[in-house]
Amino acid sequence: IEILPNFRAIKFEKQGSDTIIHCKCPDGSFTQIIEKGKILVASGIKPNTQKLELQNIGLQITKSGHIQVSVKMETNIPNIYAIGDVTNTPAFVYTATYEGKIAVENAFTGAANKADYSSLPWVVFTDPQVGSVGLEESQAKEKKITFEVSTLQLREVAFSIPSNDTRGFIKLSRNPETDKLIGARVVAPEGGELIMELSLAIKYG
Repeated sequence: IEILPNFRAIKFEKQGSDTIIHCKCPDGSFTQIIEKGKILVASGIKPNTQKLELQNIGLQITKSGHIQVSVKMETNIPNIYAIGDVTNTPAFVYTATYEGKIAVENAFTGAANKADYSSLPWVVFTDPQVGSVGLEESQAKEKKITFEVSTLQLREVAFSIPSNDTRGFIKLSRNPETDKLIGARVVAPEGGELIMELSLAIKYG
């Protein structure tokens, strides 16, 4: 998978069976990318906070317009909590539910519950699927966590051989000082199923 951050697609052009993507590069120059397959346009999401006029009460907002919250779902203003897609937390239905429980208990009972997303998995349902959990290698470097990486091609994994689909790999990152798994990436036809086992491994050490 090749990632081209901050490239802006400005025009798509069909030429035979190819699609030519005209791109503006981060340095302001232009380039063309020829794509022989399908094109997925993932435009992303943004929080719907503009009409709330939160600046009038001094509520802290991130550059992207999200409400800044702590691990206790607190905003910078005492007694105001926020959860879900308007916050700077992972945008999933189940994380919003999880955050709602934390916010209500903290607000009404004085509990000090905290959201922990260290073992939160995510999946891109492409074919093959892309599953991920834990720290990326770059995140581990930023946090100065020592790590080792092991990569196993799917053709070497027993379950993939009888299914006759050996596309992909499993990549695991562990901290050799603690011998604990800190991150995992799976590209496989059943990547979404496999990543759950690795999420449990990270959660329970």
